[in-house]
Amino acid sequence: MTNNQPNSSQNNIEQIKFDLTGKNQSGGDISLEGNIDTKSTVSGDVNLKTKELYIADIVGLVPVALSVKSGKINSDLKIQLTPEDPILVYGNASLEGISWQLPQTPQMFSNTQGNIKFQGTGIEIDNLVSNYGKIPLVAKGSIDQKRGFNLTGVVNAVSASQALETLKIKSPVPISGVLKADLQLLGDISQPVLLGQISSVKNAQIDRLDFERVSGKFELTTRTPRIAFKEIQVVSSLGGELTGSGKITLGQIPEVSMNLIAKNLDGDALSRVYGQRNNADFQIGKLSATANISGKASNLQTLLK
Repeated sequence: MTNNQPNSSQNNIEQIKFDLTGKNQSGGDISLEGNIDTKSTVSGDVNLKTKELYIADIVGLVPVALSVKSGKINSDLKIQLTPEDPILVYGNASLEGISWQLPQTPQMFSNTQGNIKFQGTGIEIDNLVSNYGKIPLVAKGSIDQKRGFNLTGVVNAVSASQALETLKIKSPVPISGVLKADLQLLGDISQPVLLGQISSVKNAQIDRLDFERVSGKFELTTRTPRIAFKEIQVVSSLGGELTGSGKITLGQIPEVSMNLIAKNLDGDALSRVYGQRNNADFQIGKLSATANISGKASNLQTLLK
């Protein structure tokens, strides 16, 4: 520590120099080196290096409010303290097994692995691997204090049951199949929006029916929080399709409102699937209908027309 005193009548510390190394109580090594000017307002440069450090101890350097539960970080960072601007951080870091959660999202991101680059008020992410609940994904993009989120992600494959469980959605009928998705996390740091486009990897099954293709788009707003669905398209292996849209308001007991339109469904094939005898002299033919599914997830009501 250096005490610069241009005026001998003053006894104020105007500059602090330090070079510290040690082991953190929660695990890992840390070293700090730099100088801080306290003459009028605090400013200076600090070099921070960590090895297998518990990330919660330095999570304040990340430009977003995160709840961090576990994981380690290796880093080589330069921190610039300025009187007026936010803290600026530059350098590289690698993440190991990080578990974290964004405000107002229903699930945690777990076992996050990969490299990030600090660039002033933001961070750059490239091929960061994580699990959102039971949904595995790979993400890249940026998070910035001023510009917010600009991340893209890819889900190569996840079972429909795991996706529904992660989103805390209880389906009134059994659903099986494998889905893939392209994702975007955009918007303000405190209230980001998750956009996604999903499609089936192979045939899916809803209740007793097989479907050749399932696709749709969704938007999860963390402010509400709510999931809105649009451009839903489900193509039946028996012929015909379902289209629709709707929303699910998340909470202790989610609320559902979905509108579906069925076109050109094979009534005779459906009758056979559900065990109804199809008299050869009575042909059902093609069916079309509309359905509204609404109510609490624990007590859904379906209205058919």
